Parts: sequence; structure tokens; C-alpha cells
Amino acid sequence: MWHSRRLKSEADIDIIKKGGMIMPMTTVLSKESHCCKLPLEDLKPINLRDMKVPMVHKGQYLVCQIIAPPVATIAVNILIQDLNDDVVEEMALYNFRYKFDDIDGVNHGDILIIKEPSLQYDTKSEIPLIRVDSPSDVIFVDPCDEKFLSKIGAMKWSEPMSKDAEFWREKANECFKKGEYKKAIFLYDRAIRCNEDNPVLYSNKAEACLQISAFYEADKAAKLALEKGGDRKKALSRMGRAAYGMRQWENAVKRFTEIVNEFSDSNAKEQLKRATARLNAEKTGISDFKAMYLESKKVNPNVDVSDYKGPIEIANIPGKGIFFIFYRQFLVS
Repeated sequence: MWHSRRLKSEADIDIIKKGGMIMPMTTVLSKESHCCKLPLEDLKPINLRDMKVPMVHKGQYLVCQIIAPPVATIAVNILIQDLNDDVVEEMALYNFRYKFDDIDGVNHGDILIIKEPSLQYDTKSEIPLIRVDSPSDVIFVDPCDEKFLSKIGAMKWSEPMSKDAEFWREKANECFKKGEYKKAIFLYDRAIRCNEDNPVLYSNKAEACLQISAFYEADKAAKLALEKGGDRKKALSRMGRAAYGMRQWENAVKRFTEIVNEFSDSNAKEQLKRATARLNAEKTGISDFKAMYLESKKVNPNVDVSDYKGPIEIANIPGKGIFFIFYRQFLVS
């Protein structure tokens, strides 16, 4: 049955790649999506045999391994087995990809941790399956991370691999050059576990994180690169770009100002100008609305704007309609 679904999935993907269309499929009926808000440290382990349906198993996590190639539907559907090896369950991973044919990030043999797994009934077959709505509820475990595997009781899935940080750095760099940023981050993390004192690894990871808009992780990695004696200009630049991505305009201005003062970098001057404009707009509510409008008309718009923070009023102005009124303070001397 799974093999036939896999063949159909491959056929559908082939149709899409050739420019065709297929009818979407829905596999699970869910009244509402669920997202775990607790860190893994606050959760307790659970096995498949102990799970109930229909139920969101709050306060618990499931350690499992993918035992078959994934199937593309609206979700990414996979077959998993837990640490007991005696139960096989289907899992549907939603919101894991933008394009229907992009399932390369989930592979046969991957080790996963599912935070607060939700076991629901399939609407067609009435067979239970695990539904995951939030990508943040899935942790991909490195099979060579023996310390973490031991912690979760999954050492039997460990794989012997090189302990040479430089070897993994080169592999990660190759992935970065190909635009495979998530895989590059995975390999930079592997290299870091082999050598936690090399600032280049953190700096490279920060840049890879920026490429996929993982701004918080980029900021954390760039700070570690700086703390460990890495290239100061690169670290500050990546911290500034991460702050900008997180809409922390004041912090971004601070970082880019440091670069301009210390290195007289022309690119940093332009980034400082943008960050300063966002910070001023946040305080005053004044933005370049014409530029925003023109940008919004593009095929792939990127409207770069900050949110005004201050008192407003929604008022009906006679003869003009309903408007937002911004209040500003004026100093009178």
C-alpha cells in the first residue's frame, strides 16, 4: 500500500515538474492546529503503544525514525517506528515545504523528535496517524551526535562518522555554494561538535542561517563567532543583518554604526541608512508610501517597512472617510 502511494506521489511530482496540475488531497480533518510552546527539557518521553486517539499528548515527546521514503500529499507523509521497533505509524508533516515537489528535507532513516504529538483519525480510512502542524515541533537528530542520542535513549540508531571538524566544514561549504542552506547548517553544527572553539564554523553557520531567514539562530551563532575571536567585521555585519531581520532596528543601527566607525565599509553605510530609516519610521509613522505601493505591485514584492509604535486614533473625517490619525509630540520653547 505504501509503495503504491509512493509511486503515485512520484507521478504527481513528475506532472507538476512538467507544468501540469493535479487535484489537491486532504488526509486529516483537524478542528484546530497545535503547536508546542514548551522546550524539550520540560517534556517527558512517550512510545507509540502508549498514545491514545484522538489526543494531543501534551507535555510529552516521541522519538522515532523514518522507515520508508516520504510521500507527497498536501503534507509530507512518512512511516515511522519508535524505539521499541514493534509499532509502525503514519505521520503527516504539514507546513514543511512551499512547493509540492520539495520533499528532499525529509529522508528515509532520519531520526526525529516530535514534541507533543497529536494522534488523529484519517478522514478516509479511519486509520490513526500522527499529525504535525508546526515545523518547530519536529527536531531532526544528527545520527553522529552520540551525546544527544544517549540522552534520549536512541544510541542504537547512532552512526560512526568522522570527528574531523575541517572535513565537515568543507562538506558544509559545498552545500552552501549549492544553495542547500539547511543541509549546510546541519553540517556546520556537526563540525562545531567536533571543534567547539573554531570561530569560523559559527560565522559560516550564521551566514547560512541568514540565507533562510533564521535570524535568531544567525544572531546567536554570530555572537559566538565574535566571542571566540572570529573576524569582527563579519560577526558584526551578521549580527546587524540578523537584528534587522528580527525588526530590532535600534540594535541593527548599533551594529552597523560599529562597522562604519571601525572599518569605513560602504556596504555597512547603506545598511545603516536603511536601519536608521526603519527606526525613524517606527517612531514617527512616516514612511515612503509611494515606494511601498510600487514595490507591492511587483511579482515577488519585498515591502521593507517598520511598524509605527505610538498613539493612534481611528476617526471618520467628514468628506474623506475613515483614517488612522497619528499623534506626535512637539517641543515648544
